[in-house]
Amino acid sequence: KSDTHYELLLLEKWKHLKHARKVLDAGCGRGQLLELNPYDAEVFGVDIIESDVKDAKKKGLKVSVADLTKKAPLKTSSFDGIVCSHVLEHIADPDIMLNEFKRILKNDGTLVIAVPNFSFKRFFRDPTHKRPYPKEALYRLLTDYELGSVCLLAPGDVAWESDLIALNLIRQGNASLCSLQSVAAKYLVNENREDH
Repeated sequence: KSDTHYELLLLEKWKHLKHARKVLDAGCGRGQLLELNPYDAEVFGVDIIESDVKDAKKKGLKVSVADLTKKAPLKTSSFDGIVCSHVLEHIADPDIMLNEFKRILKNDGTLVIAVPNFSFKRFFRDPTHKRPYPKEALYRLLTDYELGSVCLLAPGDVAWESDLIALNLIRQGNASLCSLQSVAAKYLVNENREDH
């Protein structure tokens, strides 16, 4: 895929962080997401791969080596936004990492998680992939950590504006005409079909 396509995928993640002033990229690699920074947020990155962190530092980015499956060297409630893109599938037991996200994310913060498409036929060809996450499983996993605050949309998904408004109202603790479960159900219906 082209660099332009990849940049568009990164910008899609930023769309969810328009109002975040301080953003962490958990699994930042060489810092491509941090470099884009279209909303001029204060950005930080962590990654477990030292060579990637070194490359990101050469670009002048604030990054450090950290293993988020252990206690992170980050302050509680210190980020408005966290991006975790294509990391979760590499971790056998995500509990510690998700608890760390909950700890370091402000109460009204936004967590953006991206994982490979579950039906992607080459998923297990990557020996570092530990487990796939179909939307329904990811939804259940995340709502264990913060009930009522999860919205899952993959690149290419389309959401009704009314659903996004409802999800925002629910996230803010306000009354909504529909429940989180009824909105999420619309986007889970076709997840079991096989891609050809």
